[in-house]
Amino acid sequence: MNKKLKERVKELLVNQIDTRDNDNLLISQIWLDEGVPVNSIDFLIKYSKGGFTSAESIRRARQKLQEEHENLRGEKYNERQRKGEEIRQTISK
Repeated sequence: MNKKLKERVKELLVNQIDTRDNDNLLISQIWLDEGVPVNSIDFLIKYSKGGFTSAESIRRARQKLQEEHENLRGEKYNERQRKGEEIRQTISK
């Protein structure tokens, strides 16, 4: 994984809490930093030529950082953990 990308994603997760639960927002912020053009056609052309970091790479970097650093996990993670525990309790009864 690109170390520079991981650092950029971590900075956003720390400074913009909403990006912890919203990959689309996180990806948009990265692309804005990379100079996304206003014109949709220009964006699509540049994206198809590899002009922007891939959305999947950004998502993977976020996932790895949240795995390694609990403080970067969003509220959705905590909700999933609570629901998982409730289900485990229900099943074990």
